[in-house]
Amino acid sequence: KIKKIKLFHISTDEVYGSIEKGDFKENDAYEPSSPYSASKGSIDLIATSFNKTFETNIKILNLTNNYGPYQFPEKFIPNLIFHFLKNKKAPIYGNGKNIREWMFVEDSCNAIWKTVTSKKKFQKINIGSGIRNSNLEIAKMVFNIMKSKNLTNLDSNNFLKMVKDRPGHDKRYALNSNFFNK
Repeated sequence: KIKKIKLFHISTDEVYGSIEKGDFKENDAYEPSSPYSASKGSIDLIATSFNKTFETNIKILNLTNNYGPYQFPEKFIPNLIFHFLKNKKAPIYGNGKNIREWMFVEDSCNAIWKTVTSKKKFQKINIGSGIRNSNLEIAKMVFNIMKSKNLTNLDSNNFLKMVKDRPGHDKRYALNSNFFNK
């Protein structure tokens, strides 16, 4: 008899779309706001369809935004750091009030491992931190850290430039991670 293999698909909170208040639960419908987030959601649906059609055992893990070392330079926090190091104003989409949930990459890796080794039965699980900040708040935190370490010469009243918002830019992401944290 062949032992059934579990596969884990790492997904994102973006598939749910934006939520004004509260947080998304695992059984909430997907409402992606852009073709980019819809493409991520489509992979989740393909995994689910394999489970139904071929009785595979693909688990979907929806994670929040990560930050940490070696992150791709175009991502939000590395992009801020790059601009501040070069003494250039960092671009912020729209009014900067978009809220994201953040998790340190090592915490995410530990959470993934905890999920992989868990005996809990689940098809889909949200993994988040509950730490939610606007892009403006994150930019200010990064700037203040860099300023305190003399890593930028920018003025604390003039270190950001507001740029046109992205089409389909979600206002707020928030995951309910209660199932994972029990």
